[in-house]
Amino acid sequence: MVQSPKIVIVGGGPVGALAGLYAAKRGFRVEVYDLRDDIQKPSLRVDASKSLNLTLSERGLQAIAGAERPGLLEDVIKDAVPIHSRMVHGINGDKLTQKSMKYDVHGRVCYVVQREVIGRTLMVALGKQSNVRLCFRHKLQSCDFKKKVATFEILSSAQTDSETKRPTLLTTVGWISLADVRTASKCAVVDFDFLIGADGVHSNTRGQLLRQSRVDFSQRWLEDMWCEFDMAAKSDGAHAIAADHLHLWPQKDCIFLAQPNNNGTFACALFAPESIFHHLEKDPDSIIPFFRANFPGVTPDLIPTEDIVRHFSTNPHFPLLTTKCNKYHHGDSFLLVGDACHALVPFYGVGMNVGFEDVQTFFQDFLDKGRKFNGTLSPRSEKHGELEIGASICTAALLDAYTAHRRPDIHAITDLALEHYDALKVGVNAWSYLLRRWTEDTLEFYAPKMGWTTTYSRVTYGKERFSEVVKKEKRQGQVLAFAGGLLCVGLLIALLYLIGLSRRA
Repeated sequence: MVQSPKIVIVGGGPVGALAGLYAAKRGFRVEVYDLRDDIQKPSLRVDASKSLNLTLSERGLQAIAGAERPGLLEDVIKDAVPIHSRMVHGINGDKLTQKSMKYDVHGRVCYVVQREVIGRTLMVALGKQSNVRLCFRHKLQSCDFKKKVATFEILSSAQTDSETKRPTLLTTVGWISLADVRTASKCAVVDFDFLIGADGVHSNTRGQLLRQSRVDFSQRWLEDMWCEFDMAAKSDGAHAIAADHLHLWPQKDCIFLAQPNNNGTFACALFAPESIFHHLEKDPDSIIPFFRANFPGVTPDLIPTEDIVRHFSTNPHFPLLTTKCNKYHHGDSFLLVGDACHALVPFYGVGMNVGFEDVQTFFQDFLDKGRKFNGTLSPRSEKHGELEIGASICTAALLDAYTAHRRPDIHAITDLALEHYDALKVGVNAWSYLLRRWTEDTLEFYAPKMGWTTTYSRVTYGKERFSEVVKKEKRQGQVLAFAGGLLCVGLLIALLYLIGLSRRA
């Protein structure tokens, strides 16, 4: 009996799990290898170093729906918090102020989800597939894309089997046997037909790609860092501030934000230059004065002062970075998706959605169409419901086409996310930003046929290619600048005319 081709996925986060669902739906054998413990366990926090909440918007919602798993989308968003606006906090004299700014003139929402919840939900759904095997505590050591062989180090677990007193080395789900996995010295050598790298910003699979292929790779470290804080619920379990908003306390060089959880708490974060972090680390007594001066109303009103100091002193301080690649594949056997090939700063809230869109774009727009008549793997037979097996899953030409298609969009959203950081710190209180936003919202609402909308709406609620979004943003900016110039010239001419009339009088 001929087995169907095998796709190995390195990385069991949300993007890797979604890639597994897409691959399993198409009849491939799927094996997922993840560095962490079994994230299906409800008691396990997926990644304590990445606990900032994620935002699920239209691109991500459509990608999850595209996995065609009944009830999956509902499971993902059932514990999510819908938000439709940002709330900008400040102070006017001695009075605290807050200003609600809708994301979208049509009232559309996006969803705040906890990283561990969405990751676990997708992984549980994946583990239920009969053609899927999940392997945890496996760290990629090396990969040969030509021979299509990967070697994993099998890590020990903190929990041991009570009977054998030996570490549990492997968690498996599904019917596939271990016949094609050869183990020795706590290593596993795994054959594959196609490998997908979805192992995050510090990707081992990307490292293998850089060694075996000519790839331009750039990594930019920002001077800013971030630290997590927690805002407790009120005594009755309700949220301390509006739960349908993303809350911002912006300053010129730093920002504090709060994202709602469904249990009444908020996940909060401070983003500031490294110099500010170093100053506060050296002088802990300055932490509370810093917060009161820059983020009025946060402490002690929302977070007790002792919690502010404790969170800053004990929670990790992480740097911000972005990454770019000019190539996401190798030959006909390997593809990068998600943060492994594009790390974005979190200020647009689209990082996970872009990774989900990678998966949907590859499988639906390239692999499904490329399988049809390329002589490798034909579509599923409607009569027999089986895959006809050929030499490989896809061709190098197809992956070349995918990279060429996806690269300009990835680079565009990476730059947009960086620009949006400045907009959140300064723009939300700048008259020029607010005027342009009002103009674009007004035209979208009252003259929709003109095709005008804000860049945020195009990114968050649309499905346009990011490279096209950038082009439209620039075009709209040029038109507004030209119109503003004409208006200024007209006002100047009118003013001069009125001055002339007054002098004649």
